[in-house]
This record gives sequence, structure tokens and C-alpha cells, in this order.
Amino acid sequence: MKIGEALREVRLNLGLSQAKMCEGIVQRPFYALVESGKSGIRAESLIMLLIKHEVDINYFYNLVMDSYVTSETQIDRMLQNKMEYAVNSKNIKSINYYKNKIIRSSSDEILKLRAQVTAAYFNNQLDDINDEICQKIYKEFDKEN
Repeated sequence: MKIGEALREVRLNLGLSQAKMCEGIVQRPFYALVESGKSGIRAESLIMLLIKHEVDINYFYNLVMDSYVTSETQIDRMLQNKMEYAVNSKNIKSINYYKNKIIRSSSDEILKLRAQVTAAYFNNQLDDINDEICQKIYKEFDKEN
């Protein structure tokens, strides 16, 4: 959902008119354009609207995030969530399955490394992680230093 659509949903959930939603922040005709997707809104104004009406910013972010990320990122996020669920339920078969799926389909090197180390840990095979993977880990995590 786009920002305007999310603002409309939030406003309706709060039981507010457009005028009450944007009062003191932006003009109502402009706000109507934002809700309809015909205009964008400055970040500062958006934050002011959310704060004024005590809308959780993480909640709002979750409403809009899929509209602003690539399909590749959406797939990576879904695989990461599936892997986290498998880890939380200690389902080694699922951990291994999602590790292989991540390795085959993701271009996110850190996600791949995390999946490999996680699977090795749950399979009691940390000592079996090969030097190539260890070097990739060092390379990825030493970038800041």
C-alpha cells in the first residue's frame, strides 16, 4: 500500500475527517491529493501527522514497506522470516530446507552466510564450515574496520 492509501486507512481507523487529520500540519486540499496518490508528502509533514495522532511509526512502515521495496527484497524477507520461524521452533529439517532455498535464490550475501552458519550450528557442524565461508564472513564483517 502506498503512503496516501496508508494515511487514508489510518485516518478512517481513527474516525477522523481529512480536515481533522491534517489540521495544523498541511492544508486539507493538499492532504486530499496525498491520500489519492496525486501528490507526495514531505517526510517532516508525514512524521508530524503520525505523531499528532499517536500512530506507531513501525505500524505505518509495515503498511507501506512492500510498495517501496523490490520483489527480490520481498522474497529475501520472506525467506528470512521462514528461517527465523524454523529456528524458533528448532525444526532442523526446515532450517536445512530454507538454508538451501536462500543459497539458491538470494543475492544477499549476508543472508546466505547467516543461513549457512545457522544450519551448521543446529546440525552440530560448526567445525565443518569451510575456509571459503569463513573468509567470506571475515570479509563481510570486517568492512567497518
